[in-house]
Amino acid sequence: MITTDVAARGLDIPEVDLVLVTAPPKDVESYIHRSGRTGRAGAEGKCICLYKSNQTRDLQRVETEAVCINWIIRYFFYYFHNLGY
Repeated sequence: MITTDVAARGLDIPEVDLVLVTAPPKDVESYIHRSGRTGRAGAEGKCICLYKSNQTRDLQRVETEAVCINWIIRYFFYYFHNLGY
């Protein structure tokens, strides 16, 4: 399947286990939505991003932000889950 950012936000196609990104996203929200097309509902999946050497810094920044957001979400889920919410 070949798609765009628009489809990355709205499609829920089961059994997608690989996403190939041919241009790194400029913001963390797009990065999460693109890579989130795989590994749905706890399933395993991979996202491969192709980029040029001059895009390295931007991609590293977006990946760092995504890791921070993921950590925060996991922390709050754990915290509220253990409080019985």
